[in-house]
Amino acid sequence: MTTTNHALTGAAIALAVKQPELAILLALASHFAVDAVPHYGYDGGGFGDAFKHKMTFVSEAINIIGIPLLVYLLWRQSIWAWLAAFAAVSPDLMWVYRYFWFERKGLTPPTGPITKFHIKIQWAERPWGVAVEYAYFALIATLV
Repeated sequence: MTTTNHALTGAAIALAVKQPELAILLALASHFAVDAVPHYGYDGGGFGDAFKHKMTFVSEAINIIGIPLLVYLLWRQSIWAWLAAFAAVSPDLMWVYRYFWFERKGLTPPTGPITKFHIKIQWAERPWGVAVEYAYFALIATLV
């Protein structure tokens, strides 16, 4: 899923769950639940290969529209909503790390149990998933 969809999911959880610590944990867990839903992507190739596909730019339009919308929707909300949004996005930081410290240099990144799990749950990363991304974005932005 896009960064925006993960962040909106985390924010929605924080706004619905009135126990901040629980909301942060649920937002973190939501990342993996949302990644299990069919979404935009290409099997294999890594982070750097994504921008070789024109549809990636369509997918990134969600972030270009979504991040300012998220800021607007959360402007007067509790810091917990912001923290939950970050917690929901945070597992994807590993892809950036893997790309810049390994893939870009032609090295094979290490793969631990969390990485293996994260890769396995993304069973349906396909180009047609961009339609799912847009539908999910419309639904979750409406809820927030």
